[in-house]
Amino acid sequence: RGQEMVSVEGDVGVSFTLPQPVTLKAGATLTVPIIDADLDADVVSLWRDGNGSAPQAAVFLSNTTGKSVPPGIFTVYGKDGYLGDAQVAGIPPGEKRFAAFAADPKTRITSERDSRETIVGLSARDGVLNVKKSLAWTTVYHVAAPKEEARAVMIDHARIGGTEVTSDGEVVSSEPERLRLRTDVAAGATKDIRVTETRIDAEAVHLSEAPSDTLLFYASTRGADPAIMEKLKAIAAIKTRVADAERGIERAERTVARQAD
Repeated sequence: RGQEMVSVEGDVGVSFTLPQPVTLKAGATLTVPIIDADLDADVVSLWRDGNGSAPQAAVFLSNTTGKSVPPGIFTVYGKDGYLGDAQVAGIPPGEKRFAAFAADPKTRITSERDSRETIVGLSARDGVLNVKKSLAWTTVYHVAAPKEEARAVMIDHARIGGTEVTSDGEVVSSEPERLRLRTDVAAGATKDIRVTETRIDAEAVHLSEAPSDTLLFYASTRGADPAIMEKLKAIAAIKTRVADAERGIERAERTVARQAD
């Protein structure tokens, strides 16, 4: 390997300079490698939201050089020759990036999402019912490899804000906005990857404003304090009697108005 340029990390970028002065004859050119190093690279089928059912063929690059890799275009070769060209936006030291170079229509990935809300706590104070809820979203990715080839599949899962995430897939990286999962699928095989995101939310219900149906719903919460449940049922019963009385008054007022006419 030849001598490469010297890189200097700045606040927003990296600059490259020659390691020593060079004298060139008139009309001559000089080619110096910016970086001459090996990077860990893994060819994967990358699925992102918006890809439909066909993922992209991509290279997953790990920058272990200790210096920034600048933006650029590189060519991908496999055992059978040329695979495609990929563009990378730059890789800071120690970080990883995807670079897609072609479509992978032979691999199929679909997803489905289900959600569940569970009341996990009730408390009441000063006329306010405090409701604690557990929210859970489950996404299942269905992966099918082509009959003649195995696939290393990477899923770029968009996270729901403020949630804790668990998955039965291999977690490659976890960031506030996304979760990257990897799995290997044998030729002709199918595999499901499950991602579960959970979050605890709180809601304040003013007892004077809540309808009786709402109070009865919370009173049926499994595992709630029996004293709170009984009070909610009692308040709901009072609200029902008040509503019945108001409807009776309205009927009486309409009857009086008709007789007055």
